[in-house]
Amino acid sequence: MKAVVAALATMIAAQAHADGFVCTTESGNLNVKVYNNVNPKTGTRTPARMIVSNPNEAAGSKTAAVFNADSGTLTMGDTEMSADTNTYVGKVDLRFSEISAKDANLLGVRLADLASVSLAVDFKYGDNLAQGEEVDALVTLQQRDGGTVKEQALCTRYLKGE
Repeated sequence: MKAVVAALATMIAAQAHADGFVCTTESGNLNVKVYNNVNPKTGTRTPARMIVSNPNEAAGSKTAAVFNADSGTLTMGDTEMSADTNTYVGKVDLRFSEISAKDANLLGVRLADLASVSLAVDFKYGDNLAQGEEVDALVTLQQRDGGTVKEQALCTRYLKGE
């Protein structure tokens, strides 16, 4: 019986559910979604994908860029808000097919003129934040010429399987 209980506990612990954040800037002009890895060997608290879109574009043209950890365009970065912040950094590399709209307008800046898109979410793992709860965030667009555009955002916690 102990072996069955131990095996069951191991299976439950090994199951990882997708999690992340769905965010909208205060102006409503930019959406950023971040999803973490679901493979425990990769690390379920590490980013897998970040999708940046302009909700004001026509259907089929809203997504401006998709950043992926697998291609090296999505990493964790330094925090801008506080020690209790996770910062996701999407490197704008125009060679990747995930950058579908080089002329897309992101908060008044052309995507092709950006070096990176960062999302700093006021959340650290260990916080008790349930599915659907909201947290503050900061979106930072780092331009290739050194300029920055920043806008506050509100993020909703995404937890698959709850």
